[in-house]
Amino acid sequence: MAVRRESDVLRGADRAVVEVLRRHPGSTRAELARRTRLPLSTVSGAVSRLVAAGIVGDEQSATTGAAGRRGRPASVLSLRPQDRTIGVVEVTHHAGGLARAALISAGGSVLARVDAPFRLLDCADIAADCARLLGAASAAVGGRAFDHVVVALPLAYEQGVGIAPLEPGRLAAGGPVPPRLGWLFSDVAARLEDALGVPATVDNDGNVAALGEHAFGAGRGHDDLIHLKLVTGLAAGLVVDGRLVRGARGLAGELSHLRIDSAGPACACGRRGCLGKIATADHLLEPHRARLAPRASVYDVLALAAQGDPEVRDVLGALGRLVGRYLAPVCVMLNPSIIVVDGTLGPAAAPVIDGMVQSLESALPTGTQRAMTVVLGQLGDQAALLGAPRLALDPA
Repeated sequence: MAVRRESDVLRGADRAVVEVLRRHPGSTRAELARRTRLPLSTVSGAVSRLVAAGIVGDEQSATTGAAGRRGRPASVLSLRPQDRTIGVVEVTHHAGGLARAALISAGGSVLARVDAPFRLLDCADIAADCARLLGAASAAVGGRAFDHVVVALPLAYEQGVGIAPLEPGRLAAGGPVPPRLGWLFSDVAARLEDALGVPATVDNDGNVAALGEHAFGAGRGHDDLIHLKLVTGLAAGLVVDGRLVRGARGLAGELSHLRIDSAGPACACGRRGCLGKIATADHLLEPHRARLAPRASVYDVLALAAQGDPEVRDVLGALGRLVGRYLAPVCVMLNPSIIVVDGTLGPAAAPVIDGMVQSLESALPTGTQRAMTVVLGQLGDQAALLGAPRLALDPA
C-alpha cells in the first residue's frame, strides 16, 4: 500500500486552504472562500480532501453559536494535529486580582477552566504558579496533558525580554520594582518552558484577547481590527492584515499611557494625567459618589448601567466619547474594518459604544467611517483564553 504524503495532497485549492489556515486557524468554509478568493464549492471539496488526509481538523466550536445568530452553527477548521491541547493562564486585575486557567483545543473549545484569586504583585515564581493552576484545570478533565502553554499578562510584554515598562525600573507608583518581581524583566516564556517541559508563549492580555475575538468572536472575517480593552484597564489590541501587531518593544496599542492632562491623577508609570487613569468609570463617577455606595466597584457601576440608571449611563457615554477622541488617530493610521469593544461590558456597553461612535464620527474622514463598524465583543471574559490557540499555533 502506498503511503500518502502531505505533498501528494497539497495541489491547487488544497494548498491555498492550508496556507490560509496557517494564518487563520478556526476559519469556516465561507471565510476560507473569501480569503482564498475561490468558489465555496471548490473550497468545500478541498476541505473534504484535507480532512480525509488528516491534514485539517473539522471541529464544532462552542463559540460559533453566539447569541443573535440563527441556524446550525458553522464548523471551524484548523490544521491538525487537532488533538493538540493548549494550556492558558490569564492574569487579570478583575476583582482585585484573578487568574483564569484553562485547557483549550486548537479549534477553540474550552475543555476545562479554573478561576482563582491571584495578585501579580505578590507572585515570586510565575512558573510554579502556572503549573499549579494548570494542574487544577487538567485534573478537572481527568489529568489531560497540554502541549503548549500561553500566559497572558496585564502588562506590555516584549518577546524574549520580559515586561516592557514605559518608564525604566517602574512597575507601580511609589518606588522601584521589588526583588521578588525580578522575573518580570526576564524571558518569562523560557522560565515556563524549563519548568513545564513544553513550548510557551507570553504576551499582553489585550493582544491575546484581540486574537480571540479575531479567530472566534465578533472579529471573525475581519483582517484589520482593533480590540479595545476597557473594564480592567485600557489598551488596544491591533490586528493588521490578519496578524497581531506588537510594535518594536511590545508597546503597540498602549493607549492607557497617553498623557492627556499634566495636572491629572498619578499613574503607575510615574507620570500624571495618563488616559488610562482618566478614562475610567471610577474616575468619571467621582462627582457622583454621594449617591453611590462608598466602595462601589466598576462592576457595580456596570450593573447600574444595565438596569438603565440614567446618571451612570451618561457617565459611560462620556467615557466612550473620551476614548473615541484618542482612538480616532489610530483609526486614521490603521483604517480598521471593525472595532471590537471589551465584551465584559455586557449589557452596559450601549452608552459606551454610542459615545465612542459620536467622537469617531466627528473626527474621522467619511471614507474611514464608512469602512468601519463598532461592535461589542462576543467572547466576554473568555476572549484571551480563546486567543491562546491562535497565539500558540502562529506566535509571530
